[in-house]
Amino acid sequence: MLAVKGYYNGKRIILDKDYKLKKRQKVVVTIIDVDEQVKKRVDFMKYKGIGKGIRNKDAQEYIKDLRNNDRC
Repeated sequence: MLAVKGYYNGKRIILDKDYKLKKRQKVVVTIIDVDEQVKKRVDFMKYKGIGKGIRNKDAQEYIKDLRNNDRC
């Protein structure tokens, strides 16, 4: 499986690069509404503070603490 970029010119889908496709080769087309994606902004402030626990520890020590705390 291969994902490729392209655009619709009003009549046909045009691929950004020339790929050797066989006649009648099956393809999957995903249409992305870019305008809708631009409207959805990510609120990065809700992720603020994630990862504070690892800043002052060695990564292996942090993972060990996570494992110890998940077994009650």
